[in-house]
Amino acid sequence: MVLANLGRAEQRRLHGGTVGTRRRLRCTTCGLFRDEFPSSSVFGAPIDPYFRLPLWLRADCCAHVLWAYNRQHLDLLEAYVAAWLRERGTGPGAPMSMVERLPAWLKSAKHRPEVLRTIQRMRTSLTNDQSTTAIRRPSS
Repeated sequence: MVLANLGRAEQRRLHGGTVGTRRRLRCTTCGLFRDEFPSSSVFGAPIDPYFRLPLWLRADCCAHVLWAYNRQHLDLLEAYVAAWLRERGTGPGAPMSMVERLPAWLKSAKHRPEVLRTIQRMRTSLTNDQSTTAIRRPSS
């Protein structure tokens, strides 16, 4: 399943006065389509932050789970792990960038070869139309 590009964000006031932004879940294989206005999101886990479904791009690696939201996220992880010299950004918010918050096991040089092999395996599981957030289809 893939989160589709929604274009202009639609917002709706939810119970308790919070504002939710519409998110659309669309499966390019079976045509399943679901719109939701989640009141909260969960980031930093191998699940979709809005629908809370398991991500397609996840694999066991170095006794941990390596995961990515989409091809661009996978590219960024690969570039960071493969780099021999990792320089910090200098712009606003640079000390708290996504790569600064990666777990130590992923940044460790001793895990570099295994992490890069796992990223390659994950990349081969993508098809050309899975360029946005990939979600593992729930088993029936």
